[in-house]
Amino acid sequence: MSNSRAQIGDLVHDEERGCQGVVTDIRGGRLILRPVAGSRQEWEPSGRVEIRESGYVAARQ
Repeated sequence: MSNSRAQIGDLVHDEERGCQGVVTDIRGGRLILRPVAGSRQEWEPSGRVEIRESGYVAARQ
């Protein structure tokens, strides 16, 4: 799926990094991700992402 389809709160897989993240913001059409667990910093994926679970954050509350 393309970056433009992901929404805030979605769990996505960053194919370039080989890890999952949660969409925390969308700035100028670019996704900002945070790790699923831990305290590492947010990042902006430079390549393709795949949505793994839509509404991931809302489903956990």
